[in-house]
Amino acid sequence: ICADGDFEQETMPDVQKQAIIELVRWIVSRYPNIAIKKHKDLNATLCPGKNYPFDEIVSAATGTPILGQAQATVQQAQAWARSRNAAQVFIDLAPLYWLEAPLRGGVRPEVAYAQAAKETAFGRFGGVIPGSEWHNWCGLKTTSGGGNYDVNAHAKFPDDLTGVRAHLDHLALYAGAPGYPLPGTPDPRHFPYIAGTAKTVESLSGKWAGAGYGESIVRDYLAGLLATPEPETPVEDQEKEQLRAEVLVLRKQIEKLEAKINQAKSVLTLE
Repeated sequence: ICADGDFEQETMPDVQKQAIIELVRWIVSRYPNIAIKKHKDLNATLCPGKNYPFDEIVSAATGTPILGQAQATVQQAQAWARSRNAAQVFIDLAPLYWLEAPLRGGVRPEVAYAQAAKETAFGRFGGVIPGSEWHNWCGLKTTSGGGNYDVNAHAKFPDDLTGVRAHLDHLALYAGAPGYPLPGTPDPRHFPYIAGTAKTVESLSGKWAGAGYGESIVRDYLAGLLATPEPETPVEDQEKEQLRAEVLVLRKQIEKLEAKINQAKSVLTLE
């Protein structure tokens, strides 16, 4: 692939970089075992240049996208979670991801759910976050942050809906979803400087957590979820499950509205 520019001296514009990513992605889809090399790996040359974003292009073109259409159903996810002896609270959480993900930057819900499985040991916790009552499904820290083993450095959310939205918003921000950074997000670490810096799950390594983090999500969690057969659930039962999840979301919204109404009443009473 020839890219116009002197990348010993220049940096590549985003539009050009994205075009090359799309081209490499198409080539890899046609020839899955192809090796991607730099010109200087094969000949005595400086090409493609020290400023050429080779690693970024390869990672984005060959990695696992964070954004996109769901490639697994909520029923598959729940079946996978059961097969891994997940806590019931974690199994029950799955519909929220599938309901909210399309509304929160278009994050793939199975990607977020697989990450939540890694972060919470399938809802069994046992790490620095005490348990599901914190509604923190991805290890998010507070705005000020702190040590990895400091419980007070980690965020506590009022309910699962808020925690899931914060998780999805943080992933959407990393992946550079349209409309992000998002005003009013419950994500406490919604820093503009991380926008678009990790478009694939693998590229979360060294950003969300340490080396190998993203690769572990894909290898140890997401791959198993995607390989889980679709359970033979009657359509009627699937519709009931969807309605149940929607009712849960509405209840949480009603609770928040009631809290705001009570707060307003107390202010009016004081005046």
